[in-house]
Amino acid sequence: MNESMHLYVTGRRVLARRKSGVLRWQRVEPAGEWAWDTANPASLRFGEPDAAGKGRRTDLHVYVGSALSKFLVLDLPAGLRDRDESRAAAQAQIQHQLGLHGADWVFALDLAPAPAKSVVCAVPRDFMERIRELARERNLRLVSLRPYVSGVWNAFRQDDASAHPVLMAVEEDAFTLLVARQGVLQSMSSLRHGRESDLIEREIKRVELSVGADARRHIRLALPPDLLAMAGTNADKLLRQADGTKSGLHADFRDLLFAAAVDTAAEESAE
Repeated sequence: MNESMHLYVTGRRVLARRKSGVLRWQRVEPAGEWAWDTANPASLRFGEPDAAGKGRRTDLHVYVGSALSKFLVLDLPAGLRDRDESRAAAQAQIQHQLGLHGADWVFALDLAPAPAKSVVCAVPRDFMERIRELARERNLRLVSLRPYVSGVWNAFRQDDASAHPVLMAVEEDAFTLLVARQGVLQSMSSLRHGRESDLIEREIKRVELSVGADARRHIRLALPPDLLAMAGTNADKLLRQADGTKSGLHADFRDLLFAAAVDTAAEESAE
């Protein structure tokens, strides 16, 4: 039986899910939750020693929360010879624009052909080293490490046909704002938050100032259930299309931010 461990790591906790089975018999189930302190990477763990790995080689997939991520959407210079040069150019841009010290961060590039823009992501180096250390200790094969919001964005785009979508994905301790024009992602930025009551309204106004008031009607919000009060007067913007979450738990945890949409749809169908 195929089995893989999936971890979603925020700035406060680690959530684990186990995916097992083959093809249409696959199932996803909770596998634990643990707190950790970003100031102390050694506090990051995967639960009890027998909670992952089980003495055999198991694939590990890690989804990094926005509290641990920095993003930059960019057009790479023409004439770059290969992926290594592209990655170096992207790393130089994000370091310069966001003031990141190269020794403290690990950089990854999602290289896209024109007219699409490429996305460079940075995560703390000590976090990455701790993930690799734990994978070795638990006999886990680290297969992927990617931004959590990428799965949320992809699920959102499956249902949104707008040429100018704007998504504000609010996790428990950070949010990411993704803005597209003519179907092409133009910007992506993340910032920690303290659950401020005016956060969403403030960010929506900022989007209006940067891309025009017309953007308001294209904005959609993805919120976990315990943060729904933050939507305030923007409850009409909560994601209601949920094709990507109909099967319940997802290995990439996207359903955590689509829960509001699923619940709302259920309430409307019951009326």
